[in-house]
Amino acid sequence: MSELDLSEIREEIDRIDRQMIELFQKRLECVCDVARYKHANGLPIFDETREKAVIAKRQAQVEPEIKTAVGQFMQAVMDTCKLVEADVIDQLEKSH
Repeated sequence: MSELDLSEIREEIDRIDRQMIELFQKRLECVCDVARYKHANGLPIFDETREKAVIAKRQAQVEPEIKTAVGQFMQAVMDTCKLVEADVIDQLEKSH
């Protein structure tokens, strides 16, 4: 692999990262809506059944070689989203 090839690959990774951030921002907007719903309806932040189902569904989309990596990635996403939900709910409770 030449230096130019590495540079081009890194540029592609940067483009993908930008797309991922845009999508993550959209996901977080939905997470905030979920948090408001859960707060209004007295539901807990953590839904183990849902979380396991989401992770399994995403792992089913990929080749066996990367199932573990996808599971870890989705777990990190879910953990971050739970923190965001907790922050939203905390702000809602402080405002009342």
